[in-house]
Amino acid sequence: MEERRNEIGAREEVTPLDDMDKGTRIGFIEEDGEPAPTDPLELHKWLHAHDRAHVDLLQDEYTPEEAARLLGTSLEVIMHAARNGDLKAERQGKKIMCIQHADLVDWLNRRLAE
Repeated sequence: MEERRNEIGAREEVTPLDDMDKGTRIGFIEEDGEPAPTDPLELHKWLHAHDRAHVDLLQDEYTPEEAARLLGTSLEVIMHAARNGDLKAERQGKKIMCIQHADLVDWLNRRLAE
């Protein structure tokens, strides 16, 4: 325990941790006093909600941009595979709209087997 003076000069006893931010994330204090989720998936979503580049691994379908970010490859690789028919994708005219999760996994497994 330490002793220090408060704003009006009165002495008070404080523990060393009283001066630190309180919260589950370093440097952040929960705003509404709402505790962080304990479920790992919910905690992951809670921590990464601000990240625009974050792609949810549990989605049923992805845009070509999301698929590229998810696999760590370029958009051109995804588009080339979709145009050639190697990667199944839903189209609207010439525009590739979405790629199913199962099709993306299947394409990736085939590429890894080569």
